[in-house]
Amino acid sequence: MENRLSLNDKTLSWIIVFLTINNLIAISLNLGNIYYGICGVVLFIIFSKNNKYIINKSMLCLYLLCAISILINDIPSLFKPWERLISFIIVTALVSPFIESNYLNRFRIRLFSSLLSLYQLVVIASIIVYFIGIRFSELAHFTGITKQSMLIAPVSAIVILYSVYSLSVKHKKNRLYICYHIVILIIAFLTLILSASRSAIIGAIVSIILYLVIIYRQKTHYFIKVSIGTILILLFTFSLWSPYLENLEQKNASAQSAGSFTNTRDILWQTRIEEFKSSPLFGIGFSTVDIDREGSNYTKDGIIETGSSWLCILSMIGILGFISFLFIYGNSVKILIKSLNTSLKYGSFLLSLLCFWTIHMIAEGYIFASGSFLFFNVWLLLGYIHILGCNSHYIIALSK
Repeated sequence: MENRLSLNDKTLSWIIVFLTINNLIAISLNLGNIYYGICGVVLFIIFSKNNKYIINKSMLCLYLLCAISILINDIPSLFKPWERLISFIIVTALVSPFIESNYLNRFRIRLFSSLLSLYQLVVIASIIVYFIGIRFSELAHFTGITKQSMLIAPVSAIVILYSVYSLSVKHKKNRLYICYHIVILIIAFLTLILSASRSAIIGAIVSIILYLVIIYRQKTHYFIKVSIGTILILLFTFSLWSPYLENLEQKNASAQSAGSFTNTRDILWQTRIEEFKSSPLFGIGFSTVDIDREGSNYTKDGIIETGSSWLCILSMIGILGFISFLFIYGNSVKILIKSLNTSLKYGSFLLSLLCFWTIHMIAEGYIFASGSFLFFNVWLLLGYIHILGCNSHYIIALSK
């Protein structure tokens, strides 16, 4: 790739990497609004590097619909919708497909690759503290070195997908490389099941199957061999990893006694659906919930738990906002399907990542939570995919 980031420019990307990891790990600084201020400064500096920009119309439309949803609704002040919209725009402008420039492209590529590497360190450190017996959280479920189980789970899933991809790329293989990714794969598998996050586990399984189906779509016998081999390995080693299923078994037992596999989400989902029905076109307002409805989960600081990113979009900004978001998401899928002709395995890897987040967002509502680590990852992936769509030469270089 030409015109790589200079040493000073790399500092900007590492600042954002630090902020992202800071939002992930348990031992971290509570930056509050400083986080958005730093992101804004970095964005301003990046803008000064280029005078040629391309604006993504779908993202611009999404911003406008978010603003309209605030203007036409009487939103309680505790939710601070305008402040949250500004922070949403700042962070997404930095990592999403909203603005494209040569410098921003290289900046986002470095962010994405750096975080992929650091997530491997996170799962390694998490399994170490587990065996040592160190806990950074009073929560019942395993959190590793992260703030909560809902964070270590998707990180583990990402590492698993990356390891599966890495082990399938022939031109990168040597003995040390293979051993490293097998070990990382095992560690990430253990941290994933320890987290007991059913949405992350299901998302990881479906995404791995999708990846294998795509790369072996013309070699069915390879797919069958890999599938049977994986199942046999899991069966023969079940006695070794089954003790780590305790948290998941407890969660499933609790759900079974409650009469629903999704008992922790049912009320939240139903509330989002009722909110959408009350204002289907423009929604009830960006970053808000209906405080008069039973099942609306929020704090006095305006922090809300929506239970689903997809239903969150529908309830907050309505069907028009949802369609706008689907254009962004659908374009990413279109780009990745096209990229399969250029680099089958790397394109499949990114498609499997997008598949994972698609499933995970069904049960977790972070798509508008601009201070969330999960939010950052989804929007960065969409921005990264957009780069490959606008610059086909990048996927060739990045897959090597």
